[in-house]
Amino acid sequence: MRKLIKYPNVPLSTKINTRRLVIRPYVLSDYKNWSQSKGKQQPSLNDFDFGCPEKKQLTKIIYKKSIQEHNANWKADKKYVLGIFLKKNGLNVGTLDLSIFDRTDIQSANFGYYIYNHSWRNGYAYESAKSLIPFAFKILALHRLEAGIKKENKASICLIKKLGFLYESERKNFLYINNSWIDLRYFVLTPEIFNNKYQNPLIRRESV
Repeated sequence: MRKLIKYPNVPLSTKINTRRLVIRPYVLSDYKNWSQSKGKQQPSLNDFDFGCPEKKQLTKIIYKKSIQEHNANWKADKKYVLGIFLKKNGLNVGTLDLSIFDRTDIQSANFGYYIYNHSWRNGYAYESAKSLIPFAFKILALHRLEAGIKKENKASICLIKKLGFLYESERKNFLYINNSWIDLRYFVLTPEIFNNKYQNPLIRRESV
């Protein structure tokens, strides 16, 4: 029988600081920032961009429910969702997430990132995603991060390779989206690969 490895109890007050960004769980008081930032996005700019959501998706009720869900998943070690905020003005520019796959002898998670299209081309995706990696390995005690990307998404593939992820395989008809099954290319990162690429990971935990 595979033994469940106890996961760490990570506080919701956790913050990750980079040169320009603060990365932390969303709180109720972020509602105005979150709704305005998501609402000022342009319509979808490509097949991999969600674009500006409808107003009915940005209500305070929906936001409150999402916070409750995020917090429950965080405490249960199912999924860790963190907002990306600019230090200079507090603007929410995107989201990171780690979805736990396995807490037995594999210790793996899906690695996700999304920058709102009004904040593209500023290097926020790389800066924030890079800081999430040591959080995943050192704080969450994970040993394998996976990123599944459509082969047409050249920008995301370029980013994930820059972060040190290695191509592992292509999974055929793996994800059902928009009424069809699509292939995904999977990239993988472990602490050994990451430490070989970055000798001094950037991370700092603080309490609110």
